[in-house]
Amino acid sequence: MELEPSQFRIAADELSKAHDSLDPTLLASLRKAIANVRAYQEKIFIGRRSEFSQGTGIRYVPIRRAGICVPGAAAPLPSTVIMTVVPAQVAGVREIAVVSPPRHRDSIHPVILAVCHELGVNEVYRIGGVQAVGHWPLGTQTIAKVDKIVGPGNKWCNRRKRTSRETNVGIDSIAGPSEVLVLANDQANPAWVAADMLSQAEHGTDSSAIVLTDSSHLAQEILERLSQQLKSLPRSAEAAQSLQRFSRIIVVGSMDDAVRLANEFATEHLEVQCGTRSREIGERITNAGGGLPRPTHARRRRRLLAGPSHTLPTGSRARFSSALTSNDSSNPSA
Repeated sequence: MELEPSQFRIAADELSKAHDSLDPTLLASLRKAIANVRAYQEKIFIGRRSEFSQGTGIRYVPIRRAGICVPGAAAPLPSTVIMTVVPAQVAGVREIAVVSPPRHRDSIHPVILAVCHELGVNEVYRIGGVQAVGHWPLGTQTIAKVDKIVGPGNKWCNRRKRTSRETNVGIDSIAGPSEVLVLANDQANPAWVAADMLSQAEHGTDSSAIVLTDSSHLAQEILERLSQQLKSLPRSAEAAQSLQRFSRIIVVGSMDDAVRLANEFATEHLEVQCGTRSREIGERITNAGGGLPRPTHARRRRRLLAGPSHTLPTGSRARFSSALTSNDSSNPSA
């Protein structure tokens, strides 16, 4: 589709209409998630604990304007709006602009618009990818420049984020395509591991789901469960392509080898499904964007309700960067 610049911005009444049409049960769940994320971000925000001694110290000032990327994934991602907007609001950022591709009936999916309205964000543009990020370093007549760009995106979006730093615009990290690494031993439930691989594969055809296990028997069982569950998946074609291109089940010699590889891989999402050994093994992982050190088949739901952001470093960058937080939206000055 083609849009004139005057058509980029979503009108306020469209945001309100999307919010009014949202299912009450879904709205209640989203509000609970927003409250949890806000509470978590407020708790970790160091800007509220500035200390000065004998006239010296650090003062934290929120950045003036933030630009947020919400990907046009295979399914709408209202959680991305929550996980990026709320940390900025906690830090005190007054101007927040959101961009997202018009992949739903020539506009942004209504649930994305509804969450923006719920959060009080009224500057929303139906434009995505490199085209959207390209407006922000210097600004245009249509979309004003920002001081920092945050949020996940495809490889082209991330490449533009990297070059944005050359024009004195900050970025959070390189976030995307999405990935998960599962460490599993013979105590793991193969159906749960398969379900978590598929939940990752559904993100898009460039997502990856890797399993490291010391059990060849478990590896075979996971393959069988993947085949069974894939048949009933609504977006099975996209998930199957993701599994074939970038996902693997790797049998290693021991869980010690799995831990070593996991720290080298430095994945975005980490799961440890090792039964009674889950916590012990999880504590040996030093490089991961976010992790769950216990068996679960509800990774995304728990992460959203727990509070930490799921905007995480990918591509082994968890070795030197971490999740987006409220502390990324303020500038410390001595």
